Amino acid sequence: MSPFFLAIIAACGFAFYNTLLKLASGEMHEVVSAFILQVASAIVGGTILFYIYYSQPSSLTFTPKGAQYAILGGAVVALAEIIAIYAFSKGMSASIGIPVIVGGTIIFGAIIGIFVLQESLSLQHVAGIILVLIGIGLLAGR
Repeated sequence: MSPFFLAIIAACGFAFYNTLLKLASGEMHEVVSAFILQVASAIVGGTILFYIYYSQPSSLTFTPKGAQYAILGGAVVALAEIIAIYAFSKGMSASIGIPVIVGGTIIFGAIIGIFVLQESLSLQHVAGIILVLIGIGLLAGR
């Protein structure tokens, strides 16, 4: 399966994920909602991990550096979830909030890719990022 197609599937998953964050907002405290989400994520991930461990144990790789990045990523995503749920609980609509969150992820991801990871972008990629910025600006306007 092509990486691009996998990315499209992941994007669909993140769209449902963000929609479910919106639906959870206002139903319970943001931290409770994020905690439940993380527990559910650990159960799903753990189930898949055990399946791989028993069916293809040689495919599992682990490094301390990779574990550090994963732990930091988990901490950052937990904080981002709490903030997103809080924004939704304060009245942010899903039709505005999700595109701003995802579009902002694109912008900040590109900035990190360029300045931290030393990646390069083509003119076409830069044009796409500018269009995302314009879209966020249009969504932010009243």
